[in-house]
Amino acid sequence: MTKGSRLNQVWGAITAHAAARGVPVSLHVLCETAIARLPVTGVTVAIRGRFVASELICVTDPVSRRMEELQLTIGEGPTLEALAASRSILVEDLDAPEYQKRWPLFAPQAVDAGARAMFVLPLRIGAVRGGVFALYV
Repeated sequence: MTKGSRLNQVWGAITAHAAARGVPVSLHVLCETAIARLPVTGVTVAIRGRFVASELICVTDPVSRRMEELQLTIGEGPTLEALAASRSILVEDLDAPEYQKRWPLFAPQAVDAGARAMFVLPLRIGAVRGGVFALYV
């Protein structure tokens, strides 16, 4: 499958979800579509804030909200790292020693709160870093 056909497939799923709800395509529809179509338990979209590291735009569940709040409070974690570096941060097991060492305050609390994995993807348009799209399991 080519990149263009994958993009068309994703865009088709998002627009179909929006049409089924009778709403325009938005970041909230993107989050809802991800929850409906992917094996994840939560999704967030955070944008780069003017006065804070990030501002939540979309949150699908309490665990995802807690993960984002923890990172903003503690000052470490995958979302903040992805925002700063503008690169994907893929964490398959938050309880793994490498991630416990990388984020010593965030990772243990994330696991205690019920998160097992996080996949944070930057939202960019060219060189402009706008925020991140985070998927939680």
